[in-house]
Amino acid sequence: MKDSYSNLGTRLRHLIELLDNDVEKSYVEAGLDKYKPRYTPVFRALMNEQPLTVKQLTLRTKVSQPAITQTINAMEKHQLIVRVKGDDARENKVQLSQQGLDMLPTLQAQWQATKKAAASLDNELEHSLSATVEMAITALNSNSFQQRITFNKKEK
Repeated sequence: MKDSYSNLGTRLRHLIELLDNDVEKSYVEAGLDKYKPRYTPVFRALMNEQPLTVKQLTLRTKVSQPAITQTINAMEKHQLIVRVKGDDARENKVQLSQQGLDMLPTLQAQWQATKKAAASLDNELEHSLSATVEMAITALNSNSFQQRITFNKKEK
């Protein structure tokens, strides 16, 4: 019997798992065993401007504050970032550590290889995964999934 409920979330999580596991393996093969794919948005933001507060990182990466905080804590544990005082004594900022900075050339090569792999995947698909994801994000920003669920409940 086929499940009549949507399995979109499960399938998306499985897709992310497939992608992230292989990307993580490529980091290990490149000697970046302390690096995780989830660090990429923070690294990229800090490459462009540092130090940054958690709030600034949240705005620049479009990742939630709790997720950014978890990522920063993991990165700090691996000594990839350091915390520094902000302009206000109550304000903490983070910046790449020397170890994090030393990883940048290898990371940039990995990111280029990953970008090419994503393009290769897009070429094999009937519809570009990258373009489809962007269209889904745009559609959900204008009409959230919660709004869609509520609307469909009311239609019954």
